Amino acid sequence: MEDLEGITSLNVHSLDGNFYHDTKAYLEKQGCKWSEKRGREGELLTVHLDFPQGTVFRILEQAPEVQEKYERRQVVFASGGLMYWAIKKVDQTNGIAVPYAWL
Repeated sequence: MEDLEGITSLNVHSLDGNFYHDTKAYLEKQGCKWSEKRGREGELLTVHLDFPQGTVFRILEQAPEVQEKYERRQVVFASGGLMYWAIKKVDQTNGIAVPYAWL
């Protein structure tokens, strides 16, 4: 049986700008609360996500050369949706991605 852990929130430091609006709309549709911190010139610095109740994640297995740099996780929403979360080991920053087919 897979080890699933609950997750309530996440601070995101890396987001694919080409899919910003689609990713935001998708996550809000899954029940996430999205709040942003922007710099003086309007640049996106971080996104804070509050997840709906019942959201869980699992650590994904990956190739050793990737595992040296990142820890990848799959977040599963109670609604059935999902996203991927990567932790960059060198500085512990978080990045997220949603499968393009789901956007």
